[in-house]
Amino acid sequence: PAIVGGDYGNTQPLGYRFYDFPSVRFCRGENEIDAFVLLEPTVESDYSDGHGGFLFASELTFPGGENLRILSDESWLAWRDERFTADYQTDLTLTSCAEIPAKVTKDIWRLEEKKICELGSEKIFPLQGEEYSAIGGKEIRIDLGKVYTGYLHIEGDVEEAASIEISFFEREGWPITFRDSGKEFLRVNAGRFRFEHLHLRSARYIFLKSPAAIRLSAWWEYVTYPVRRRGSFCCSDPDLNKIYEVSVRTARNCLNTYHMDSPVHQEAPGCTGDYFIQSLIGYYAFGESALTRLDLVRDARYFILKNGHRLHTSYGMIWPQWLSDYIRYTGDDSVLGETKDALAVLMRRYEGYLNEEGIVSSPPNFWFVDWSLPEGYGPLDRAKIIWQAAVTAFTYRGFQSAAEIMQKCSEDALSAHYREVAEKIKRGFSVFWDEERGLYFGGLEENGVVGRKYFGIHENVLAVLYGLYEGDEKVFLRKVMEESALTPAQPYFMHFVLEALLKAGLFEEYGIALLKRWLSLLDDCDSSLKEAWHSMPGCDYSHAWSGTPGYILPRAVLGVYPAEKGWKDISFFPQLCGLEWAEGVVPTPDGDYFVCVNKNGRRIVKI
Repeated sequence: PAIVGGDYGNTQPLGYRFYDFPSVRFCRGENEIDAFVLLEPTVESDYSDGHGGFLFASELTFPGGENLRILSDESWLAWRDERFTADYQTDLTLTSCAEIPAKVTKDIWRLEEKKICELGSEKIFPLQGEEYSAIGGKEIRIDLGKVYTGYLHIEGDVEEAASIEISFFEREGWPITFRDSGKEFLRVNAGRFRFEHLHLRSARYIFLKSPAAIRLSAWWEYVTYPVRRRGSFCCSDPDLNKIYEVSVRTARNCLNTYHMDSPVHQEAPGCTGDYFIQSLIGYYAFGESALTRLDLVRDARYFILKNGHRLHTSYGMIWPQWLSDYIRYTGDDSVLGETKDALAVLMRRYEGYLNEEGIVSSPPNFWFVDWSLPEGYGPLDRAKIIWQAAVTAFTYRGFQSAAEIMQKCSEDALSAHYREVAEKIKRGFSVFWDEERGLYFGGLEENGVVGRKYFGIHENVLAVLYGLYEGDEKVFLRKVMEESALTPAQPYFMHFVLEALLKAGLFEEYGIALLKRWLSLLDDCDSSLKEAWHSMPGCDYSHAWSGTPGYILPRAVLGVYPAEKGWKDISFFPQLCGLEWAEGVVPTPDGDYFVCVNKNGRRIVKI
């Protein structure tokens, strides 16, 4: 069933579960209903309630109009499947226990409809075909041609009982070092066997090694949230077209019953920065919003339960922006009925993180803002001296967004209060200004005084993007872009860099050159995007936060944007940025728009 929500390190049951509602067509005659109940998550971000159970309810409608209801009860038969008793290990030499009548268990779940589609699947056949064979001890190499999420299916014969090692790689030669190290172990008896692993994976290459001679056929079940490519982008530069397509493809690979950070990491649903970018790609590439809505509602419930806690401080303040964007792109105000109270809880908590001067001083931590760090700092260091200014900037924008949302809800007093807090933060943010460099620096020492100053692109770009810098934005941001000594941005934070350039009117000057940096990622893996410019321990090759070109190219080059919520008024300001031509389709709730731009003119036509 769909993920219910959560955050890093959460072990508390969330008090409700979603149910699935697949459409099943029964055949004439006798039908048998079988269900495999897995008492561990197939996706690591799922939260168990520590209490297994199975519930089945079916309404059958016959051709004559009669209805029949079938419910799971004590008449059903159950058995324990001994073949699956250890993580990532399957022993097909064992048999299941004898069938016994099912027992009624205590119902601790509050079941709810998830209001998103069932996951879709597609058969993917390896480049070399389905059939493989190897003598004992030799490795079988399977190449799917591209990185896919899903499940491996194999059917084969071995000459004698054997233990088979199956390894999964997104990029050949780059082992997965997360959780299970990308391996499954399978024990089989001599003769015929069939196998499908139970845990969602991401892979292009699969290697199988058996001590006994083996023959097998293999295919991949590509599983993602079902979306249709309504949106498109194409231009006179083939490199940009490839970057766009791989960005959108990566985003699709990360669509499950929630917006995954990646199908390798499968982090708990607390990666708001990732989902913020993925949702924007979804609006332009797929016209998809149902998954975003459910993610926002799941987060809202979690904030209520956890008093507004978000482990990554910056992500908590991206959440109000994410909610505001959802309303702008969909026109769906109804989501506020399920999120408004949680927003108030969240903002109350974050207001408590501010000191008297209005800067963020006492959050749980100051990471995560980006993987880029000055020498001597690790990715999980608290790093107040590096990220305080950036986190404060995100908080400023969070209070601005919250004020706008509360005004929509006719909560005028709260809206006015949030604007006052935002103004206080804006005044306090000036403490990070360095007059000599003419730039903002990263943060204060732990004791709250100015010490060693670290300068990064992050706090300076956010100052422009969110209106904290009150001078000439174009002049200042050009200075920031030309500063070679600043801590640079990784692919995730490049989203905010590109947005700031667009806001300041500098996208034509810098945007395309920055987007060409994605070619280095494609040189490393040409079908899915890596987590960072460089390879690092735990780095994966299917990280949708790197996919912002899938949003920014149609947004900036085609120049189409919802000037009013729900696209009731459309802003159309294309920028060719030196290209000969660009065209594409932009989906909206009211229909799709074809956009064509060249040196001789521009047009936008509703399809």
